[in-house]
Amino acid sequence: MAIVSAREQLGIGRQTAIGSLVAANDMQSLLADAGSFSASETVEQILDQGRRGAEAMDYAAYTGIKSTEIGFDFPMMYGSGTSAAGNTGSLLGILLRNLLGGSPGTGDTDTLRTGRIGSTSVHNNYFRLGTTKQYLTIGRRLMLHGASDTTKDTRFGAARCNEITISANAGEGFVTCSASLTAKSETETNMTSLTNGNFKAATISDNIAMGWENLQVATYPQKIVDTTVTNIISWEVTLTREASPIYTASNSQDYSDIYLGPLEVTFNVVCDIPSNVQLAAWRAGTTGVTQFAVSSGHATATNAASRALVIGMANSTITESPLEIDTSGSYATVSLTGRGLANKAGVNLEPSGVAFTTATNLNNVTPVEILIKEVGEASNAPTY
Repeated sequence: MAIVSAREQLGIGRQTAIGSLVAANDMQSLLADAGSFSASETVEQILDQGRRGAEAMDYAAYTGIKSTEIGFDFPMMYGSGTSAAGNTGSLLGILLRNLLGGSPGTGDTDTLRTGRIGSTSVHNNYFRLGTTKQYLTIGRRLMLHGASDTTKDTRFGAARCNEITISANAGEGFVTCSASLTAKSETETNMTSLTNGNFKAATISDNIAMGWENLQVATYPQKIVDTTVTNIISWEVTLTREASPIYTASNSQDYSDIYLGPLEVTFNVVCDIPSNVQLAAWRAGTTGVTQFAVSSGHATATNAASRALVIGMANSTITESPLEIDTSGSYATVSLTGRGLANKAGVNLEPSGVAFTTATNLNNVTPVEILIKEVGEASNAPTY
């Protein structure tokens, strides 16, 4: 049976300012899993329940402030693989930059650090916690009975991503992601500016991350609190920030701005038990580097076909919850839950290796650093 909600076209674009919706034909394709996209618009209902002597409860209803909660799931897809100028990178990168507050740049102190590898157009793109506010526009066109229905075109503006979960299982195919955003209630019908009825396809990839892949394991090994391991079965990392809209007396029911709270990074990992390495680390209360990685393409780091997703926590703990050993199956596993902690002096960020140098260098005080290695233009990284 067909999934009706698969018949929709979704777009995403980065706004230049909170009040500037991205034009429909400037949005990149947002490739959400069929049936996973939801946009729940809410409005505060204000009731007049003033007693008037009659046996009635409600006398009038008024509309108050508005907002929209958006959520969707998607496979971890790298950028399009082209070297065209202005090539936009992966959807995950767009959302990470929005959630972390990264600003563009090429220096070690920038929250989004990019660098071309060798003489190829492959770029290392590092995402860290920053202070720059960014806003997204999410567009949706419904496809009904085989054709687009422009009367139901919708755009949600001033969106900020407040949660991303990235999951990998060596035995279950794709690396999967889910995202949650808060947006304004702004809508627009009949997005006639869409080219050929489609959003741009720059984020449609020729390469999807698989949970079992790590061809660059020598460069990006799996680590749990400072110990390199080879027995990880699955892992999941969640980045969360509380979204707090602010409403002002500006003659609008939509929020005037939206702020994100402190970044919380948690993870859980399931390992085979060939030894007691993870057990000993948990029992000793060990803290240190935790790193999860998947990589595809050629094993040579400078090859244009190379792709990588690496999540590193330079300072982390795995004593977030009780130690769980599962012996119900054919082999025993251990389940650990951990938390990324703010980086500290004397410890390099993972995976970039950038050192925390001074207490004033706030761009390096981050509980997580994420690398997305993919193709851009020869002298310009993907834009995200």
